[in-house]
Amino acid sequence: MEVINEPLVKIVPQGTKPSDYSAFWTTETELNKAIVEGKNLSKHFGLPIASESQQYDVYKITPKAPTEVFVSHV
Repeated sequence: MEVINEPLVKIVPQGTKPSDYSAFWTTETELNKAIVEGKNLSKHFGLPIASESQQYDVYKITPKAPTEVFVSHV
């Protein structure tokens, strides 16, 4: 568990939406860091094969207050 107070983002193949029950998000900071470092996003974030894409859409949720979240490192 970790307390966060920054947006969480979900990357999905361009033109798709995350499922209503998607549990796998990352921080906006970690996504931006991976992009700046030129990381392969699907490998870096352990995306399933069905979610690999040349381009991604990004969905963001922002906590209203510091929020406790589950953290798992892939």
